[in-house]
Amino acid sequence: MERGWLRIANPVYDYLNTHGPCTRQQLVEGLGLSMPTLLEQLKPLWEKNLVESVKRLASTGGRPAETIGCNRNAKYAVGLDVTLYHLGGVVVDLSGSVIKHQYTNLPFSNTTSYFQQAAELVRGLLADGRVPLEKVLGVGVSVPGKLSKDGRTLEFSPVLDFQNGKAQDFGAFLPLPYRLCNDARASGWAEYWNGGHPSGDLVYLSLNRMVDGAVFRQGELVEGQNNRSGSFGHMILTPGGKRCKVCGMRGCMNAYCSIQVLADSAGGRLDNFFINLERGNLKHQEIWRKYVDHLAQGISNLRMAFDCDVMLGGHLGTYLDDHLEELRKAVSWRDPFGEKGEYLKISSYKLGGAAVGAALSYVRDFLANLES
Repeated sequence: MERGWLRIANPVYDYLNTHGPCTRQQLVEGLGLSMPTLLEQLKPLWEKNLVESVKRLASTGGRPAETIGCNRNAKYAVGLDVTLYHLGGVVVDLSGSVIKHQYTNLPFSNTTSYFQQAAELVRGLLADGRVPLEKVLGVGVSVPGKLSKDGRTLEFSPVLDFQNGKAQDFGAFLPLPYRLCNDARASGWAEYWNGGHPSGDLVYLSLNRMVDGAVFRQGELVEGQNNRSGSFGHMILTPGGKRCKVCGMRGCMNAYCSIQVLADSAGGRLDNFFINLERGNLKHQEIWRKYVDHLAQGISNLRMAFDCDVMLGGHLGTYLDDHLEELRKAVSWRDPFGEKGEYLKISSYKLGGAAVGAALSYVRDFLANLES
């Protein structure tokens, strides 16, 4: 699958990654190289096991032509998705395909026991996938909250009630590189990798216990001057409205569009809310109507500000496929330019997108620095 936003330093690997397995002659013609130059550039890729012989084409009378492709199993990366009540993990190969995944009921706690269990989850995933440690690029840890500029410290996370957490807290029990990733940004990267945004521009709105987001321009994450770009949860929807439990301001998007607004009316469970909604429960229908009204206003504001597709994800995204047209209608009548809301999308990952995106941060860096 072509991913024009993905920067791969090595032109031969880039060509194979984009076009699939090729013969040497096809590589020569496609890259505009001489055969000796191509063979010289292929040599280090063979030595590092990054390319492999895929198949031989049918003979037309002479020696059958060999095709060469990327070896997706040369390296792997691990992603962890840390939430208040669950810990998820994935292993991805160099193509971004998930080869192993697991989600477990493990409430977060800033304790040695928790970080040991996280390490055990990683060990189990690697063992199940028969992935040796030396092939692992690193472990990306998706967390809800504000990270330091270097991505090594979780400065604060109201959801986890955790401050000044370090990447090495997770890496203390397993000899692998670790890094922290904001969950909304990680989820957005996973969507990009999945090939859904040929324009390169996207606003990702993460609807979890805390509303967050990410902005992408031409396939690049917009971080902002203070690494706060995408903090949509603190946009004011209703001046003087409900108090935000995160920042203390009144009228924030968090106060109206957090999934807690829905879950709290159904015993704290989002799935129960949507079950009751589907059954025609009048109380939950009214709560949903108000929720959609506020969410549509927030979406419309983002469309006006960024003029690109808006994707809804997070935990709520799991339940929105059947409500997409309803949401598009809600945003369309707010649109001064007569748009019908087709710019509104639902995330393709229903589970584990943040973990996948966190893992892909290592794959991205590896391919971007792959020597010619």
